Amino acid sequence: QKTLRDKLIELCRTTIRPRAAECDKEYKFPRESLDSLASLGVLGLNISKDLGGLGENYVCCAMVVETIARYGCPSTAMILCMHLLATTALQFRKTETATIISLLKDVNNKKLIGAAIFSDPVLGGYFPYDVCCKMKIFPDNTMRILKYGSFATSAGYADFYAIYSKMPVNVEGDVKYIAILCFKNEVRAYSGDWDAMGLHGNMSGEVVIDATLPTDRIIGCLDGNTIMTESVGITFKLLLSSGWNGVAMACMDVAKKHVTRKYMGDVGMRVCDFPSVQDYFGRCL
Repeated sequence: QKTLRDKLIELCRTTIRPRAAECDKEYKFPRESLDSLASLGVLGLNISKDLGGLGENYVCCAMVVETIARYGCPSTAMILCMHLLATTALQFRKTETATIISLLKDVNNKKLIGAAIFSDPVLGGYFPYDVCCKMKIFPDNTMRILKYGSFATSAGYADFYAIYSKMPVNVEGDVKYIAILCFKNEVRAYSGDWDAMGLHGNMSGEVVIDATLPTDRIIGCLDGNTIMTESVGITFKLLLSSGWNGVAMACMDVAKKHVTRKYMGDVGMRVCDFPSVQDYFGRCL
């Protein structure tokens, strides 16, 4: 993992960071930066080695997101966070579904980007499934799903989506949640008016899924997806906080350069040599 971190820092220096300002200024999806991560296998970071991934744990995933946010591009880090969330969902239960297995094998080789869709139609909250979607399973092994998400990272730019929905109305049981795999051509998405205080390259926006899909797109099994939803939520919080931590550490790096390099010639002292600055900076650390 330390070797991967060193290689990732160098990739940020040579490839990702130079593009970060342009993506942020022009609200441009950092596709080139994301594609470059495939050279280190990062797009398959938490995918099983049996499926062609690196098979790393979530300590490593947190480190990678933090490193990219700190040394490269925060937008790229956030997009990767949601990508890893999607690949987490796809692997929650061992699957024999050919579509999912084929996708996981192709993620890094074909440089495919994933995203997860939770949000409700209005407020953008993450877990009110009962009011934001409808679903029904038919005898011919197909299902009809209608879901509207007001806020999804990489809206329209991701190659595949893990869609979180309410349980089908014609399936008995107490489990309320289900996850479904959808591809880019099966959703309608719009992020053209994306506006934000930061992370401009995320290109987040509305996503609508109104499609008839085969039932083999269901991730996991019908009787265990409540647990899956909870576990993916924990992963989301871990990776999201890692990204924010990376941004905060990048700010501290900038402050450190300022106080250690700025020199006051009249008194022969650096900014960091003043006790008051040391106290203030120390509290930030």
